[in-house]
Amino acid sequence: MAKFVVDSSVILDWIVFGDDDKMLVHKLIEQLISKEIELVAPGFLIVEIINVLKWKYSYSQKKIEFVIRHLEQIGIVFVELGREDWSGLLEAEYKHNLTSYDAHYALMAENGGLKVITRDKDLLKSGVGIKIEDVF
Repeated sequence: MAKFVVDSSVILDWIVFGDDDKMLVHKLIEQLISKEIELVAPGFLIVEIINVLKWKYSYSQKKIEFVIRHLEQIGIVFVELGREDWSGLLEAEYKHNLTSYDAHYALMAENGGLKVITRDKDLLKSGVGIKIEDVF
């Protein structure tokens, strides 16, 4: 089974965006639900999603609660960064010139020998990210 780290840009694409690649996002989620692939993400992905839905897209609290409940049920494996992992995070941040948040995705990917499915230009530029169309 293929395994990837997934970032908030891809999940937000699934939730709110309507661009040309939306069908690829749906295909990715369908494969996740049918257990053809495994997606992992840092636990703070949910916080990122809540923040963007509230502040950028003005979602109501009820709508956000609905989205997050659904997101929790589709099978993404959420992993927390341990306190002892801060030095690896800092190293990834400087190695790839990323924010701490993006470096967290990069660290998860590097530690697991995985790639990050993303739309984030900095993660793609760092070499740890791949575009969703490269998954299929």
